[in-house]
Amino acid sequence: MKNLSLTKKIMILCFLVLLIASMISFVHFKWANDGLVEKVRDKFQTDALMLGQNVTSILYERYYDVQAFATNKSITKLDSKEEITKTLNALVTLYGVYDLIMVVDAKGDYIASSSVDSFGIDLDTKKIESNYANETWFKKVMNGEFTKGKIFQGTFVEQPHFDQLTSRAADRPMYGTSFSTSIKGGNGEVLGVITARANFKWIANLFANFYRSIKEQNYLVKLSLVDGAGKLIFDYDPEGAKSEKFIYDETLLGKVILHSENPAVEELLKGKKGSDFIFDKKLGEEVLVGYAPLDSSHFFDEMKWGVMVQIPKVKAFGNILENEKNFLYGICVAFGLSLLIAFGIAKLIGKAFITQSRKLSESSEASHSLSSVLFETSDSVASAAVEQSTGIQESVSALAEMGSMISQTVNSAKTSMDAVQKVNNKAKEGENIMEEMMYSFRSIQEASQQLERISEIIMEISKKTTIINDIVFKTQLLSFNASIEAARAGQHGKGFAVVAEEVGNLAKVSGNAAKDIEQMLHDSQKQVQEILHGLHDKIDKSSSVSNQAVSNFKDISNEIDVIVTQIRGITDACSQQELGVQQTSTAMNQIDVATQKNSTTAQESLSAAKKLSDENKKLKDISENLFRLINGKGTKIRELSVDETAGHSNRGESELSLEESIKVFINKRGGHKDNKDKAA
Repeated sequence: MKNLSLTKKIMILCFLVLLIASMISFVHFKWANDGLVEKVRDKFQTDALMLGQNVTSILYERYYDVQAFATNKSITKLDSKEEITKTLNALVTLYGVYDLIMVVDAKGDYIASSSVDSFGIDLDTKKIESNYANETWFKKVMNGEFTKGKIFQGTFVEQPHFDQLTSRAADRPMYGTSFSTSIKGGNGEVLGVITARANFKWIANLFANFYRSIKEQNYLVKLSLVDGAGKLIFDYDPEGAKSEKFIYDETLLGKVILHSENPAVEELLKGKKGSDFIFDKKLGEEVLVGYAPLDSSHFFDEMKWGVMVQIPKVKAFGNILENEKNFLYGICVAFGLSLLIAFGIAKLIGKAFITQSRKLSESSEASHSLSSVLFETSDSVASAAVEQSTGIQESVSALAEMGSMISQTVNSAKTSMDAVQKVNNKAKEGENIMEEMMYSFRSIQEASQQLERISEIIMEISKKTTIINDIVFKTQLLSFNASIEAARAGQHGKGFAVVAEEVGNLAKVSGNAAKDIEQMLHDSQKQVQEILHGLHDKIDKSSSVSNQAVSNFKDISNEIDVIVTQIRGITDACSQQELGVQQTSTAMNQIDVATQKNSTTAQESLSAAKKLSDENKKLKDISENLFRLINGKGTKIRELSVDETAGHSNRGESELSLEESIKVFINKRGGHKDNKDKAA
């Protein structure tokens, strides 16, 4: 890797990043696609289960139909052929799935049958007037060997086949299933057998409806029904046959054994359900098969039918496969374009780095020559140091004169500080006194407010007392008059006398209240006098405090006069000090200018002189390493191209190199120094 150029390294890095990103994207896309495939497989398994449940449900109906037929009164009599035929024709027409329903007696002799099939076509019943004692369905029923479900019994069911009995009567091949049961009398004895030969459209119609529902979901499937031996008993494939008509192939149905070439049928024979991919030899391509046995809890164990829902893999996963193809194609295109773009960017970056590395090498050479120039600036630092020494001596003499002046100023300042301290103390005493005065006046104000309230109360009480006295007097007078009148009334005035007595008592109570009020007035008057006495005391105290405050403020005034005198002395000292400060300021300005020159020049010169040499070596090493990094190990730094050199030669004055700038700076300093010497 060290021998590779930067462009190749960037290309390798981009290739690895793109490769990893593409792999991650493909894995994620594959994972998503696999999830969609599993959903489709689950859907076809579910479809097979639903179709199997529908077949089971309709099979139960056929199983019980014939038992219901056997209980019909016109059939159980077995004595009227015409009546039985009429009843059987009505049943065939009503149910629409039976091609022939026939009744035989206990010996197997023909009694009667329907004369029309489920399509309404007349049957030739004379061809079936025979004895059926040797037929399997007759023997099974008479021996009670019925096709038993887990909870049902009473009917013998034959596997789907091309029925010779129905075919003779209809004069054409008829494919279907027979359901046979016994006809019993009132005492339970077996009178005969009734057999219903169902056309297989009772299954075919179910398959057709299911096919249409699947077709609405954009799936064109093939539906199959197999028996427990793995033989095909029904096949519905409108897409392959280019027709939705039911086709019953005698060479195929009930004869072709599928499990030898179809693993799904083998799983059905084991009672399993699921979905799988198999290769269909007839189509020459791989198909998806969803399969499920009719394993309802009520189904007939000995029949072991199963259903399959098949669809070519290309049709089932057409969009998924197309998306996968497009995705892979897109990744390849994007990968190639990304590599091309990365290559272009890497070339641009490499060229930019090469240009900058060359410029860096040139700068390192320029800085090397610059270090010698910086050492020359040390002479200017020495001359500035001489100027600084002279300025410092002048500053010392000026500072000595200023020191004596400052001492006088300090003494005056101390005296002023003592006077100010005394003034401060007096001011604090005056402040405290004034606070006491404020508190005193507040107390006087509160006492005055209390006196006003008491005065108002006394006035109100006085008014109320006058009214009460008038009421008491009038009440006593009324009570006295009432007593006289009551005495005159004699026996009739006793009640009024009681009232007069109570009124008199109230007058006494009122009189007592008047006395209490009078006492309250006396107490209130006394309280007012005490408050007034306290008010006079506080007023006297406030007067004395005010006098003391006046005295203190006079002392403050005297002290202030002393401060004024001291300040005048300080002013005179400061006037003399001002001249010394001016001389010091002039000298310090000279020192400041020289010091700034020395400091700036010394820092720039010393720092640059010590470090620049080392930095030049590092810079040269860095430029060489950078060039090798870009162009690979073993590559030597080349000289600048003619165009680049020409570009540098055409720079303006605003783009001077660092060396040229420093030379200009030194020339300017030399010019300033010459001007300064001339001024001196």
